[in-house]
Amino acid sequence: MGLELDHLFIFVSKGAPEADPLLKFGFSEGEPNVHPGQGTSNRRFFFSNMMLELLWVSNVDEVKSALTKPTMLWERWCGRNNNRSPFGIVLRSSSAEVGFDGREYKPNYLPDGLSFLVGNNAEILNEPLFFRMPLGRMPGPGKKIQPLQNKPGFTTVTSLCVKMPQTSPESPILKTIGDIEAISFKESASHVMEVSFDGEKCGEIKDFRPELPLIVKW
Repeated sequence: MGLELDHLFIFVSKGAPEADPLLKFGFSEGEPNVHPGQGTSNRRFFFSNMMLELLWVSNVDEVKSALTKPTMLWERWCGRNNNRSPFGIVLRSSSAEVGFDGREYKPNYLPDGLSFLVGNNAEILNEPLFFRMPLGRMPGPGKKIQPLQNKPGFTTVTSLCVKMPQTSPESPILKTIGDIEAISFKESASHVMEVSFDGEKCGEIKDFRPELPLIVKW
């Protein structure tokens, strides 16, 4: 399919106090970011092959604008504690192959000629929101190199499993993304994301609930 994991995001409270347990666990935090015109802000944690993003709405007018509304970011953020999926999965590809059905989304912070692809399940709020990164060169000159994790066992994400309540038939895109190697979806009583690092060689597990719907295995 030519798609691979670029980063994950979890909807959190304003300012992301949910990052505190990650810091206490020993993760190193990168530089935060704001998305002008989209109405969101984040706190970020970087690994060798992907990023974990804690995302919240910081500008209601922007996130509810005609440009951003089709992403359903506002509805998903507001409903993150009400059985709506708090997760986003962002994929990248080195080819023009689309990989899944979606619509073009060009937020203000992208340079001319670049756009995201947003999965066509955006309105199915029980499922994660899917993006494909823009093809082409992203802004880079002078870009700060972010700190990677130096905690043993947390170099590379090797698999991802997203668990969710099954309240309706799954969308075709869920099956498509589930066919990507190392990404899977399972039915569960609640929304939770399991991220495995370095092949789980240490045989350890850390559950960040209830602060974050996140389990890491290493």
